[in-house]
Amino acid sequence: WNDLRELVTTCVTDLEKELAGRHLDIKIEEHVTFVKIDFGFFMAALKNIILNATLYTQPKSPISIVGIVKNKIIYLSIADHGPGLPEKELPHIFDKFYRVPGSGISGTGLGLAIAKNVIDAHGGAITAKNKPQGGLEILISLPVADQPRLQEEEAS
Repeated sequence: WNDLRELVTTCVTDLEKELAGRHLDIKIEEHVTFVKIDFGFFMAALKNIILNATLYTQPKSPISIVGIVKNKIIYLSIADHGPGLPEKELPHIFDKFYRVPGSGISGTGLGLAIAKNVIDAHGGAITAKNKPQGGLEILISLPVADQPRLQEEEAS
């Protein structure tokens, strides 16, 4: 069991250099607490997603990270304010070795594929969509597992 806030905070701290000069808007609902995940693997996945948001947007462009629970599913949204992607590219961005043509960004094309595999292994899903006001949103969904009972709750 891991605290979603701690996961996001650790990712942001680890990416401090890459996120320098950006406004981060982090909002995780109060009742989104513990998730049943492998912290290390999930941190690698989330860092890949956040890093992509920094690579494909202007240096001062804000990034938002929002966590909510709805219908027994935890949703974690990572959204940027960049140009988004051509619609025809969206279905392929989670494919291994896929690079958006003409992006001008170097890399192996594995970051989002790794993120997808980690999230799939946790019983979740990941999607990408262009936001109407501009930018790209990556949405992670995870089923809500029964929350662990705290020792104080067990004693009462």
